[in-house]
Amino acid sequence: CLEGGGTGVVVDARGIILTNAHVIASPFPFEIRADAKVGGSMREVTFRAVQLAGVHPTYDLALVRVDPAECGAALQAARICRTKPAPGRRVYAIGNPGAGNLTLTKSITSGMLSAVDRMVQDQAYHQFSAPVNPGNSGGPLCDKSGEVLGLVTFKFSEVEGVGFAIPLHDLDPQAFVPLAERGRDPEAAFELMQQGEELNRQAEQFRAEGGARDPRLLTLKAYALVYFRMALFADPF
Repeated sequence: CLEGGGTGVVVDARGIILTNAHVIASPFPFEIRADAKVGGSMREVTFRAVQLAGVHPTYDLALVRVDPAECGAALQAARICRTKPAPGRRVYAIGNPGAGNLTLTKSITSGMLSAVDRMVQDQAYHQFSAPVNPGNSGGPLCDKSGEVLGLVTFKFSEVEGVGFAIPLHDLDPQAFVPLAERGRDPEAAFELMQQGEELNRQAEQFRAEGGARDPRLLTLKAYALVYFRMALFADPF
């Protein structure tokens, strides 16, 4: 997307990709870059014909559809873990963290699954300690065998080593609905907007101290954008 980026997981080789809804909650067009098999070898391809297939009625999840034939490519679906994991398991976050003009594609960080069923705003998440940053949203949280335990969604920007992923062991693709049928939550959107505005305020303080290229400024601006996009998804109309 022109205003930012994120990560996703192929869940169906026919072209269905799971990501966070706030990653694609934008009026601007977006494209998807993916590793795929083309002519017998793996290479990066770019899909420009992308359709929103549905959003989850409660979680920050979306399914998008691409046509592998657009790039003459074959996609491979990730393996989703269908049992609830136990805390203490070693986990790996894979994604494209970035801020400013820098994006570190296909980065892998490791940590521990700190808790399951951690309640945040009345929803259960996996809490983990692997470092993540803006751009990791929608990326897989995997175990050592490569099975996907959850979808990285957000972290506490003011605390290190506290990230959250949406559990996927009971994911039901049939539960996804068109965006227009998802319930609105103006209260949550307002709270998210306030958090984004506070991060912007802090970023401007760093601008005054270190100038426009202060890395703290770029990071906080990226975090603020994530909160604004989450607010747009919570109340898109």
